[in-house]
Amino acid sequence: MKKLNINKNVVTTILFQLLNISYGLILPRIIILSYGSEMNGLVSATLYLIGYMKIVETGLSAASIRQFFAPLVNKDSSKISDLFQSVNYYYKKIAKYFLGLSLVFAAVYSYIVSSNVSNIYVFILVIILSLSSYFDFAFAIKYYVYFLANNTVYKYQIAQISSQISKILIVLTCAYFKLDILILLFCLSLTVFVKVYFLSKSFKREKVELEDKFQLVKIDQRNSVLSHQMLGLIIYNGPVILISIFIGARFASIFAVYSLIFGAFYGFFSLIYSQTLLPQLGQAITKANKDEVKNLHEKFNKISIIINLVIIITTVIMFKSFIELYTAGADIPYYDYSTAILFSVYTFLNSLKIPYQTLVNANGDFKNTIIHSVVEVVIFLLTLLLLIKTNSIKIFVLALLLSSLYKLISLKIFSNLYIVKEAKRQHYFQLISILILLIVCVYINTLFKLNIDNVVEWIITSIIMVIISSIICAIFIIIPEKCIKLFKLRGIN
Repeated sequence: MKKLNINKNVVTTILFQLLNISYGLILPRIIILSYGSEMNGLVSATLYLIGYMKIVETGLSAASIRQFFAPLVNKDSSKISDLFQSVNYYYKKIAKYFLGLSLVFAAVYSYIVSSNVSNIYVFILVIILSLSSYFDFAFAIKYYVYFLANNTVYKYQIAQISSQISKILIVLTCAYFKLDILILLFCLSLTVFVKVYFLSKSFKREKVELEDKFQLVKIDQRNSVLSHQMLGLIIYNGPVILISIFIGARFASIFAVYSLIFGAFYGFFSLIYSQTLLPQLGQAITKANKDEVKNLHEKFNKISIIINLVIIITTVIMFKSFIELYTAGADIPYYDYSTAILFSVYTFLNSLKIPYQTLVNANGDFKNTIIHSVVEVVIFLLTLLLLIKTNSIKIFVLALLLSSLYKLISLKIFSNLYIVKEAKRQHYFQLISILILLIVCVYINTLFKLNIDNVVEWIITSIIMVIISSIICAIFIIIPEKCIKLFKLRGIN
């Protein structure tokens, strides 16, 4: 049953992420062509702004998931019921706070944003985009917390997939009839109720008896999780908002498109780890099974490095032709070589960090790792301050790259010291993969000169590049590991 759940979790998570990537590519493309790059910049900046407003969640999700592990392992139905209803109670309150905060942020942002769109229109835009998160807080996230902690996140993902399909259909329909973007975004916000419908049906099949009266459970380490979230918001949500205010909405659109494409890869690995490996690691740590923790971490880490490297190498090579096809007909140019390279390296380093962040979350080391997040933000802000006069989006990507490199190294050291000590080959996998990526980035213009005119040709070429990248990974990562294992076996014999 456990293995079956894991397979379902992985399959549905991958399917949802593919749909999410498709939706993420379709929506900006339609907004850019139908409403202009400035409007896309405003929508993108607003979505990142909403990320800041979500801070009212105050770390409830991550802390609650961690707290669910023990009663689920011990099959304590009473504590499970109390904890679920407590999470529901907290999120109802959070939804109300979020709605009030949305009104304040909408008023402030509509006044300070650098845009040709009227202030009242920007105000309404922010409110409409906020509705989706409001509905999510009020009705949906409690199910996510339970299903993820119970290692049955596939039930949540099925609901997510249904909602995502609805979004894609709405975007295509509204674009076809050329409806105002506010109508389009309002309809997208309502798709949360599609997700809620499927979630409520799935939860009814669970063996969780909810009493009318329950013991309100205090969620441990919320303040520590909140600190991480607040610091993370500066890193992940700050650039687009700052660019829209100080450089302009059109430049924010360029940065948002790059973040969308490269962020899709980071989001893919982050989702796989957080929704499939996190509950397994959490329950293994709860049972004090160190061997299982080590095996799970090293197995997934090696696989993710190889897959990540193949994807990023392919992306580095194919990015120019993709962005030119994707933004064809746009009112501003989107491709820049150095920005693409910086984003590629940053994304790869950020993805290498995910296994260690997952270990920290599974072990509940939120308080012990706050200092790492603080230093990460300091490096990010110092880089911006030192280079701010260049007035370019490149400095934001460079700041992200340097801060991410520090976070990767610091979390790796912390995890090896306090959670699980990795085998030496794990360090080799990471170092050689970074070196390979840097070589590809430096010599990309010399090695690959592509002239692609259509989507079909791009897809075929991308498949070829995936094969080439896989061969490179096999030569420098897989084969050396097999040889080392073979020599060890011969030495033993």
